[in-house]
Amino acid sequence: EKELAKQVVNNVYKFLRDEGFEQPVICDSSNGYHLLYRQAMLNNEKNAETMKNFLQVLDLYFSTEKVKVDCSTFNASRICKLYGAVSRKGSNTKERPQRESKILRVPKDIKVTPNEYFEKVASFLPVQEKRDRTNYYSGTSNFDLDEFLQRHNIKVRNKVETREYTKYVLEQCPFNPAHTAPDSAVFKMR
Repeated sequence: EKELAKQVVNNVYKFLRDEGFEQPVICDSSNGYHLLYRQAMLNNEKNAETMKNFLQVLDLYFSTEKVKVDCSTFNASRICKLYGAVSRKGSNTKERPQRESKILRVPKDIKVTPNEYFEKVASFLPVQEKRDRTNYYSGTSNFDLDEFLQRHNIKVRNKVETREYTKYVLEQCPFNPAHTAPDSAVFKMR
């Protein structure tokens, strides 16, 4: 499980790096990983919504059946990990050992990532489109995505279902064959 979490955090790191984010402090939470980005947002409702949407985008893009991006940390009043402490949640077993959390890497300069970068990623969150009666597939309640994918011979490698969305990871993008799993996906929102 921890190796799977490492793969997910590496993918999130690369994505945010490519979006222009500054270097994060990278931590081992004892049962997963944290990327800590310095930001300068005021603690207000608008920015809380931006951070909530930002984390939901990361969840949508990178969570798997076994590894989830924690979306609850948008709330500024949440407690955070005290690195160096041992995780004592649950029993200490061979399969799930209680480990010490730690800071893995600190950049030489911890720079502020501008608010616009968080806002840009947050804007990737899909929003419900207005119903367009000229488009058969837009807003119709009887549209069956599974049937559509099957009818058009679009191969699905795996399906990740949550309360908010279902993510269909495609074997290959129908528009660009160079895009393959896990970088090609279709999302069905709640």
